[in-house]
Amino acid sequence: MARALAVFVLAGLLCPAVASAHARLVRTVPDDGAVLARSPRAVVVEFDDTVRLGGGNAVVANATRHSILAAPASAAGRVVTLPLERRLGRGDYTARWSVVSEDGHREQGVLAFAVGPGSPPPHAVLTPAPAVRSLDLVVRTLYYLGVLVGAGTAVFGLLARPLLGARLRRPVAGLLFASLVAAFVGTSGLAADAASGTRFARVLEAALIVSLAGAAAAALAPVYAPLLVAAGACAIALTAAPALAGHSLDRGQPRVVAPLLDLAHTLAAAVWLGGLVAALWVLPRAARDAWERRAVLRRFSSAALVAVCVLAVSGIGRAATELGPVHELWTTSYGWALLAKSAAFVALLAVGAFNRTLLERRSPLFTRSVAAEIVVVAAVVVVVGILTQLRPGREAPDRRVDPTGRLGQHGLQEARGVLERRQP
Repeated sequence: MARALAVFVLAGLLCPAVASAHARLVRTVPDDGAVLARSPRAVVVEFDDTVRLGGGNAVVANATRHSILAAPASAAGRVVTLPLERRLGRGDYTARWSVVSEDGHREQGVLAFAVGPGSPPPHAVLTPAPAVRSLDLVVRTLYYLGVLVGAGTAVFGLLARPLLGARLRRPVAGLLFASLVAAFVGTSGLAADAASGTRFARVLEAALIVSLAGAAAAALAPVYAPLLVAAGACAIALTAAPALAGHSLDRGQPRVVAPLLDLAHTLAAAVWLGGLVAALWVLPRAARDAWERRAVLRRFSSAALVAVCVLAVSGIGRAATELGPVHELWTTSYGWALLAKSAAFVALLAVGAFNRTLLERRSPLFTRSVAAEIVVVAAVVVVVGILTQLRPGREAPDRRVDPTGRLGQHGLQEARGVLERRQP
């Protein structure tokens, strides 16, 4: 099986990719640091893929910090245009552009230009927003925790049902309800800030419906048992959302393998984390004695071992598709976050092995050790929340400028069309 998965990953790396999402900066007019003889009509920014406007687009005079925009910024295909006031005076100016890609990834950048021959090179007075925002991190963490705990609880219920039967219904339904509500709240926070019409926004809209339907089914499951199956199905279905909304469908990624690896990674993490949480919550409320608890935990332990193997293999595969040269592990913020996640994963392996030993020895320390394992897994989920906001190393912005200082023909036509439509 391991060899088959390795071949599968290698094949994915060799497959051409056609899906698009992350938009990379191609060039700007004017160039950053340009000294112009005449006042430009607009600042034009071209990308290699379709983009939508983000918040924070601005152009200001460096001396006064006053806006010199003649009209709001606009996006047409791959080009963002920031129209400027006519006849700018001699001096330095700074432009900040902000866009959103199909996967919801936000990009900002700044450039400075000067008007007046002989002027010294200008410096930007505006700054781009930080790549990782604290509010985004909170809602993403809530979203991932809800998805992972919900799906893991559903799988744990399937594993424990042959031993515990109907006694599982109420505690499993309660945990499913709490996790699906958490997923709904986290998804709502992400959707409120998502650019309308992007793939990211469409996936979140579907996830909102699924999580709400699942939470409603879980709330009614103690009264009507068949709804517990519906709630579990909704929880498992939500694990597809990160793969469909995230980096795996970016341009340059293996078109089939990357999302499948992402889905396997998410499902495996759910079995591990959700199963641990369910073990602490469900077993004290559903098992009659210590024998039943140990029997269920042994079944879960075997499933968790398989999940850890899948998690490791799929994680290595996704790292290979997201990163280019090896040095990007320590030269990009995405690589650093990936290293932090890997270090936590190694620690989890040690804790998991220790817990398995405690289980076999029937140690009273088992419960506390499992709680510690859950804390470490939750820390990994926080790192995942950071990773999803960072541009992968392979997709690092190309900061080289066009030696002609002009847009490509396609981009120039789009920019001209925008400016012509703004003429009185």
